[in-house]
Amino acid sequence: MSAGRLVMHVGLPKAASSALQFWCDAQRTRLLAEGVDYPDPRSPHLMRKHHRLVPELLDGHADTLAHDVAASRSPTVLVSNEGFSVRYPAFSRQARPALLAAAGGRRITLFLISRESGPWLRSLWAQGILNAPMQGRPPMTDAFESFAARPETQRMLDLPAVAAGMQAMTGADQVVQATAEGDWLGALLSLLGVAPRPDDAPPRAHRAAPAHTIELVRRVMAQAGDQPGPVRMALLAAIEADAPTGNVTIANTALGFARRSERQQQQAARRLAESLRRVSPEAGGMAALHATICAWAAARMGS
Repeated sequence: MSAGRLVMHVGLPKAASSALQFWCDAQRTRLLAEGVDYPDPRSPHLMRKHHRLVPELLDGHADTLAHDVAASRSPTVLVSNEGFSVRYPAFSRQARPALLAAAGGRRITLFLISRESGPWLRSLWAQGILNAPMQGRPPMTDAFESFAARPETQRMLDLPAVAAGMQAMTGADQVVQATAEGDWLGALLSLLGVAPRPDDAPPRAHRAAPAHTIELVRRVMAQAGDQPGPVRMALLAAIEADAPTGNVTIANTALGFARRSERQQQQAARRLAESLRRVSPEAGGMAALHATICAWAAARMGS
């Protein structure tokens, strides 16, 4: 008897990933009834992806995945982390044997969603400006043209090579591909063997922030100095408080900021105010947002 199957949604980022994750999490009972287990993401924030998968593989283990697979009695286990497609070249040498061991004898299938390259690159750049920097790295403050020319960005545009690389790394039997512009949910349901319903529709879970917001964040973070973390948290918290965008990264960061002590919030607000003073915003929406954030920081700096 077959041990079953492990389906891994591996990206691409900014290609319907959040919509897939929110939909699967909301439909967990239905999926279970049809033999598909979408394990509880146990996420510390609003995202419903299996956020520990990629960091653990970078460290050479897959303990959370192994636990979820071992605990499942469903023929198919489905996990999702779009960062997989970006970070797999950096995984530890132990990542492949750890992943195969975690699969517990289940055959592995990858599900990959792509997107038209022009809008995708622009969206990926914008999200990179908002994201927390990787450990040991400065925040991403490149202009779009510089970001698009990066070797690692260009590598992501070679989708056949990305798919082949991930298949080789995971030992997957196949890579099933769909597009964000097409019926990716139908393709996923077909892969999982789940009957579609007339009212199936993925949610709009993660909205893009306005262009002037992204550019202001880029300029402020370029002035954040050697402690960008507190500046970023305060900046995104200010945006969420006074100019919410529907962007989940901004909302998550605001939640994290709210959990900090009053003293930490005051210190972060002071650092943000210092960075804001070194930024000259463009007239219009950016200048208005700059003024709003300046007022927010001033109100929270304390005495």
